[in-house]
Amino acid sequence: MAIQKKTTTTKKKRTPKKVIEHDPLSMPEELHEEEPVITESIISDSKKNSDAIDLGGSLVISEVEAIRGDLLETLQSGKDLIIDGAEIEQIDGAGLQLLAACILEAERMHVTLKWCGASQTLCSAADQLGLTETLQLNEIGQAA
Repeated sequence: MAIQKKTTTTKKKRTPKKVIEHDPLSMPEELHEEEPVITESIISDSKKNSDAIDLGGSLVISEVEAIRGDLLETLQSGKDLIIDGAEIEQIDGAGLQLLAACILEAERMHVTLKWCGASQTLCSAADQLGLTETLQLNEIGQAA
């Protein structure tokens, strides 16, 4: 009769590999500095209102902060809030949330809101989330 020896092995605890090395929701380190971020907007169409805040072709979460500053500055000045959303081809929940919050704040501050354009994409996205009335896109949505 043969004698069998029992051998036990201990399993090492594995630490999971990191998929990414940074938090994607945190601000990049270079933006934590006190230097102002400068954005440039060039309006080539002479028909565009020079006082309008041009939303450009995209208003997604990564671009919200830049537009927020322009909207806030206009609200604080007390001037009419004129928004040009005619070129929007891409917008997400964060973009719509920014616009809704800004428009509600404009109402609270008794600042007049005017749209000088709203793309079909913007109107459709607002409609899907039930924000057409809040964003005051009723007349523009019917004209588009």
